[in-house]
Parts: sequence; C-alpha cells; structure tokens
Amino acid sequence: MVIDKVFLISTGVIRNGNNKVLLIKRGDGGKTYRGYWQFPEGKKEEGESIETALGREILEEVGLKMVSAKFTDIFVSKISVDEKKYLVVRSVFEVKCEGNVKVGDEHDEYGWFGKDEALMLKLLAGVSEVIERLF
Repeated sequence: MVIDKVFLISTGVIRNGNNKVLLIKRGDGGKTYRGYWQFPEGKKEEGESIETALGREILEEVGLKMVSAKFTDIFVSKISVDEKKYLVVRSVFEVKCEGNVKVGDEHDEYGWFGKDEALMLKLLAGVSEVIERLF
C-alpha cells in the first residue's frame, strides 16, 4: 500500500472520577468521518510541541483547559479518505483538565464511557486499540 501522507496526532485521554473516558462524536462541522467517535485529538501545527498541540485541540474540541499531560504510548493506524491512504501516528497522553465540557464546531456530542460501552460505538480508526490498551 502506498501512503499519501503521514499525520502526527496528539491524543488526550481524559477520565472522570468513575474512570470513564471522554469521547466526542464527529458532526457536520468536520470534513470527514461524520458520526464516528474519537478522543479529543488533532494535528500538530508548525512550530508547536505535541503537548502544546494537545492543549490547543482539547480547548478547541471540548472547551477544557489542560492542566497536565503524561505521555502513555504511541499508536499507528491506516485510514483511507477519498481514495487516498494515510498513516496516522498518535502520541497518546493521560490528561488532567479543568472546566466544563462544551463541544466545539466539529463535533455534535460527547459522552463518558467505560471500556465495554466505548467499544460498542462507531469509532474512528485506531481508537479501539487505544481503548483496549489503556483500560
């Protein structure tokens, strides 16, 4: 398989007091994968560290301020969009945040999920592997 592009993604695993993780559902404001659930995450912009990118994405996507981030793992997955092939490299962090969740323009809803609940959802490529390993 020929890869058209590699995406370096910062992914935030945010847990509540019941050890459930925050997932967000992609909506009409996003360009691709509408209806799929994912962690708050996003691409690193020019000049950003992966931690800075993660804090920015969490604020944009769920309205929370990142207080701390602890690197946990790297995950690699392949996705296809409009006949193009992409390699997604996720740097995954356990994140502590403050504030109240408010989804941004690209997502329709959010929820707190345990492992079994989360694995029943329609998940973005690579998300189930993160869930399996981190619970």
